[in-house]
Amino acid sequence: MIIVIVAIIIIGFFFFWKYNKAEITGEPDEFFCNTSSDCIKIETSCCPCSSGGEEICGNMKQLEKYEKEKENCGDNIFCVAMYNCHITECDCIDNKCTSIEIKE
Repeated sequence: MIIVIVAIIIIGFFFFWKYNKAEITGEPDEFFCNTSSDCIKIETSCCPCSSGGEEICGNMKQLEKYEKEKENCGDNIFCVAMYNCHITECDCIDNKCTSIEIKE
């Protein structure tokens, strides 16, 4: 009976750790994910990556943050003619949104 109780406690701890890792370890919530579908490519600058801008992999919290920041870009922005898209897809690795980049 004691073995069963100890096993339940251990299993409960691992589930708690998995779903609360960002809070426990202090990792930013913006990069936290449970599955690969939680991760998306996000443009972080006023210009798209096809015109010299930057992109990262993050979750919906981070998307909302950058969308709000991009509201201040205005119409008179100048983007360079430089292709800067390197991320092919985003994946959830160790509960962190991670970019998978083009290998040259």
